[in-house]
Amino acid sequence: MNLSRFKSDNSGMMAVEFALLLPVLLILFLGGFEVTRYVLLQQKISKTTSSMSDLISRLPSVSEAEISNSFNAVQHLMEPYFQNSDIKVIISSVFNNGGDVEIYWQRCGGGTLSAASQIGDVGDVPVLPNGFTLDDGEEAIIAEVFYSFTPVIAPDFIAVNSVYKVRVTKPRLGALITISDDGGVSGCS
Repeated sequence: MNLSRFKSDNSGMMAVEFALLLPVLLILFLGGFEVTRYVLLQQKISKTTSSMSDLISRLPSVSEAEISNSFNAVQHLMEPYFQNSDIKVIISSVFNNGGDVEIYWQRCGGGTLSAASQIGDVGDVPVLPNGFTLDDGEEAIIAEVFYSFTPVIAPDFIAVNSVYKVRVTKPRLGALITISDDGGVSGCS
């Protein structure tokens, strides 16, 4: 075969181009899948955080059983992303009593992920998100959701990402600074 004939021969060119583009196309496709999954997960976590805070703040009074029922809803709110070991929900009640802002109670549930509240612990002065303040006599219910996101594609090469969302709502029907104990969950560990 002479060089001029080899130079003008186009057979096999498409196969070579496809072989060169296939890895790029696969990376784009799989990367798009992972980005879409992450965006949908962010929306689920935001919805779960809002729902948990809203569920508690709508109650005229709060009991351990009602908090436990709220935690049971997490599995349904997070479908299809719910994995018990990947999520933790923390609900806190914060009250301003004469200028002394304090966390009155705190409950954890929804999953078994190891995470500590970024608001603080019971009895602490809370670190309220986004410059949120409470006037004297005001209370807030704060829901925090922690989620450990592990990519499906190449989990050994892409780091696990911790997602954190917080939502603050004010009680609508009365003060929720105490919890009636009726055999449900208690404490936060």
